[in-house]
Amino acid sequence: IDYQIIDDVILITKENLINDELFKNGLIVAQDASSIKVGLVLNPNINTSILDMCSAPGSKAMHLAAILNNTGKIIACDIYEHKVKLIEENAQKLGVTNVVAKLLDGKNSSFEKPFDYILMDVPCSGLGVLNHKPDIKYQMTIEKINGIKKDQEQIVENGLKYLKKGGIVLYSTCTINKDENELFIEKLLRKHPNFKILEELKYLPTSTNDGFYICKLKETTNEEWYL
Repeated sequence: IDYQIIDDVILITKENLINDELFKNGLIVAQDASSIKVGLVLNPNINTSILDMCSAPGSKAMHLAAILNNTGKIIACDIYEHKVKLIEENAQKLGVTNVVAKLLDGKNSSFEKPFDYILMDVPCSGLGVLNHKPDIKYQMTIEKINGIKKDQEQIVENGLKYLKKGGIVLYSTCTINKDENELFIEKLLRKHPNFKILEELKYLPTSTNDGFYICKLKETTNEEWYL
């Protein structure tokens, strides 16, 4: 099989591997090249805690589990029971033991302890994935996007309550709409000036990857601002 490897983790082939033993045995996972960047940018330290607020089907959570080398703990949430089962099935298939799937709504869920990292891969208009979901352009409207933006804000505001002091947040979408991306983050920083951007990536859709937005933020302490 002809293949190409990017960033030591992204495997690109011209042949479909869904029926290959590599996929069946959980040695590789189907995931878009832009989506894989989420785990690479978050890059959590070993033995840390992560909250994945909108996880299903769990590809990003599984990648983070690999980066953590199955240490620490990842709470992977979704609002639909059948999608939570997908996360559990993926974890079992891949031999992941540090992911706990929970049936929770990111807009109002609560947690007993704060997390070192929070991944907010929020619901979005999906305008970056039209290559393989062309029906979106016939269904998406300004009214729907406005409703989605409200959901995004609720999820982010709720998630920030459970971030450890000095913790890291990664906000991501599979859209190229600035209202859900750059402008959303600008508004967030005006409301929460104690956060700063560590890394911001934007991908336009191509023949090999989806359109995607990734923004890594850190809560700064008074000492860090002083320095």
